[in-house]
Amino acid sequence: MDRLTSFHQKLPDDLTCAFEFRHRSWLDNDVYDLLGEHNSAIVWQSSGRFPDDCTPTADFIYLRFHGLQGGYTYSYTREDLEPWAEIIGGQLDEGRDARVYFNNTGGNAPEAAATMQELLGR
Repeated sequence: MDRLTSFHQKLPDDLTCAFEFRHRSWLDNDVYDLLGEHNSAIVWQSSGRFPDDCTPTADFIYLRFHGLQGGYTYSYTREDLEPWAEIIGGQLDEGRDARVYFNNTGGNAPEAAATMQELLGR
């Protein structure tokens, strides 16, 4: 926590940041509070390896689709994306911006992104 606090203190005030943690120990209320104090987002992930954590900590959300079974070669289906579209839509309705990144480059990233746009209807 001290290192994360120190890191934030070194960042310019006008910089928008999102942190993608790769260990479950970071999924903690103290971390969420610290990120919230600095309007930094925790990166939400669809990966099949890491828990789906949808705790908003900033005035925007950042969501990465890494792929499920097979990792980045996974092709997301409409059924996979529908629950996420509901979550994203709820965040948009609450006034947050959404940044959604499809990293399943061995799968159907462009098609999945287009499906997400369609599902959001925005």
